[in-house]
Amino acid sequence: MEVLEYERVKGDLQHKISSKVLTVGTRLVSERDMAIEYGVSRITIRRALSKLESLDMIYKVPGKGAFVSGHEKTVLNRLISAFCFYDLYTDAFYAEIFSGILQEAHKLGFHLITGKVESDLHSKNMIERLSSEHQTDGSLLIGSIPDQLVEMVQSQGKPIVLVDNISRKRELAAVMGDNASGAYAAVQHLLKLDHKRIAHIMICEDGHLPVSFQERRDAWAKALSDAGITPDEDLLMDWNYVADPDGSAVRGKIRAAMPTAIFCCNDLMAVHIMRLIENMGLNVPTDISVAGFDDTPFAQFASLTTVAVPKKEMGIVSVKRLINQLNGTDFGPLTTVMPVRLITRRSTARSRSEK
Repeated sequence: MEVLEYERVKGDLQHKISSKVLTVGTRLVSERDMAIEYGVSRITIRRALSKLESLDMIYKVPGKGAFVSGHEKTVLNRLISAFCFYDLYTDAFYAEIFSGILQEAHKLGFHLITGKVESDLHSKNMIERLSSEHQTDGSLLIGSIPDQLVEMVQSQGKPIVLVDNISRKRELAAVMGDNASGAYAAVQHLLKLDHKRIAHIMICEDGHLPVSFQERRDAWAKALSDAGITPDEDLLMDWNYVADPDGSAVRGKIRAAMPTAIFCCNDLMAVHIMRLIENMGLNVPTDISVAGFDDTPFAQFASLTTVAVPKKEMGIVSVKRLINQLNGTDFGPLTTVMPVRLITRRSTARSRSEK
């Protein structure tokens, strides 16, 4: 009966605090008076108060008594959801981020459920289904998630961390690689090799350009501008794999623009461009130097000059930030920018036009 009485007292006090019958700062009656009021022993009262204190619903001041706290500790289900536009297990870039997420979540005692974002309707239904079936503590939104889906997840009232993305409309915690400084360093490297006509090629589908690609494009333009070079409009290109699967359109753009170097938005694009250049009867890097971004296995296999992004560390930091939000200790800047570094390999060389 002792356990049942302690739960009864705790439940009643918890209800009074949650319903504001007992407001913040209110001093509770003494243990003796409370024992009389509830008709139980003082030991039972102490057990009930101890549990409420562990939930941060009350706090004790030696010599003065117990007081109602300003907040209630969240009881966690230790379950995190992770949503991504790409396959978290097979995509060369996001799989490594996901490995960091898995490692840190396991380390901190959290489980993961994952979902792949596709069409808006499919994703909306999936998110609603996962939310109803699983009581997650918070969500990691990885990559370029459409804003309407970000809004939907945010409406659930749980903490969110964006990974490899930031929101222009909402104040949400985010973890990003330093796209600007990385892209700037890559273009500077090409400039030091005496390249003047440096093209930039992006992946653009349905008119949407992810934030990370926007930052890389802008840094490309700034690096050229800082070097006193105004980039020609024909040096800024995009390749839509769906509309132009064999690359004939972008091949025509390269022939027309005649760049001596190409900085690509990521490694996958760079590897495709290297193959395209070779199919044009040209050589990398003798005729055209190529640089990418991310340092995925594609870059290592192709000996591609690229910018290394700390992908696994991004995953680790994103979980830490989400847990810090749950604990009320996420006091850092809104966006955590992870340092990147340039890696030079055989795909870049001095401009032949300057030899």
